[in-house]
Amino acid sequence: MQYIILVLIIVFSTHVGSVKADELVVKVVEPYADMHTGPAREFPIFNSIARGETITVIKSHTAWYKVRTADGIEGWVAQSALAATLDLNEQTLQLAESSFDGYQNRRWEFGVFAGKLNDVAALSVIAAWAFTDNIAAELSATQALGNFSDNRIWLVRVQHYTFPEWRVSPYFSIGAGQINTEPSATLVESGDESRVSDLLEVGVGVRYYLTQNFVARAEYKRLTALTARDELEELNQWTLGLSVVFLMGAAALLPVSDAFSQQSASPVIEPNLDRREIREADIDSENIEIGVFAGQISIEDFSTSSVVGVTLGYHVTENIFAEASYATATAGQTSFEILSGGAPFLTDEQRDYTYYDLSVGYNFNGELFLTEGHVFNTDFFLTLGGGSTDFGDESQFTVTLGAGYRVLLTDYFALRLDVKDHIFNSELIGEEKNSHNLQYTLGATYFF
Repeated sequence: MQYIILVLIIVFSTHVGSVKADELVVKVVEPYADMHTGPAREFPIFNSIARGETITVIKSHTAWYKVRTADGIEGWVAQSALAATLDLNEQTLQLAESSFDGYQNRRWEFGVFAGKLNDVAALSVIAAWAFTDNIAAELSATQALGNFSDNRIWLVRVQHYTFPEWRVSPYFSIGAGQINTEPSATLVESGDESRVSDLLEVGVGVRYYLTQNFVARAEYKRLTALTARDELEELNQWTLGLSVVFLMGAAALLPVSDAFSQQSASPVIEPNLDRREIREADIDSENIEIGVFAGQISIEDFSTSSVVGVTLGYHVTENIFAEASYATATAGQTSFEILSGGAPFLTDEQRDYTYYDLSVGYNFNGELFLTEGHVFNTDFFLTLGGGSTDFGDESQFTVTLGAGYRVLLTDYFALRLDVKDHIFNSELIGEEKNSHNLQYTLGATYFF
């Protein structure tokens, strides 16, 4: 699973050098439009744009757009304010809104799920493509970490939505894939071997549209493993998760007469109108955040070590974001090893400490005042997630709790201070307990 996270981070990072989108010039038709210092309601209003003034749309972040006035003043306006504008040809700017109506035009979907595979905790990531409103193809990867084995599952699935227009929409799925079962180290020594089995899957689920590009999904899957012993092994998987969806287009310009005609009654004689042309407005969006970090992690019973890692996040709204992270460290010695000077408790290879986690965060937006002329937008945020930790020849399901502070030096570059606790069940020192591993890091991130 950690390799999948790394691949996703690398793939998204390739877009950093993509070609910049064209800027769009529009005219305000409402009495005024408020400009905020940052892309959120919590940031103060510092300027108002009067009716008839033209503004240049530079880029977007979640449901906010950065604009520049004719006087060169730059700030952020809400999507609702930008929607009430005309272009220089008197055409209405119609945005692909982050609403339930816009959600109907979804195509790509990425999600994170947690649940149970039989009685074992499981974590899944998915990527899906909607061919039509009713049918979607999905690729999923699951890791289930038990006391006796580590199970990795990948599936290719087809989903059918019976009522895609419903906010609460049920669906059915069928699929196929493989399961790779790796026994724990003690079972390997006893002669048990890893095995790979083909899988068939049938499932049922329901999805609920939450807000903007965010949906929740609950799902049950019945998995049938075709083992090498020519026996069928039945597995039950229950999952609950969150997904981010991507819409078909960003913005379109429609003739203003067409927009008004939708509100008027149909005439007795239909006029002979030319087919309208819809032009996509290519507006830069900066919702993806990629970063690197370094710091210290206190591995319980194994002292404090240096840790380095990478993160990949997606900001769904001005407050909600999802994030994946991967990091590595090398554990130090236990107090027993230091005091006794005897044989090492773990080998050098077993001291490698790596983890990945997938989390959901909430931003509390604010500002940092350094001097009268130096003010930076900031976010204090909380995170909750789950993942896997590989340490001492064991893979353990891990719950993560975190908090952090983000300072945006520019619209696209930020510094972050994070504190995170990695909690997992461990028996490395002979007794079973919940191991708390506190991590303190400083990082830099880039929005694109």
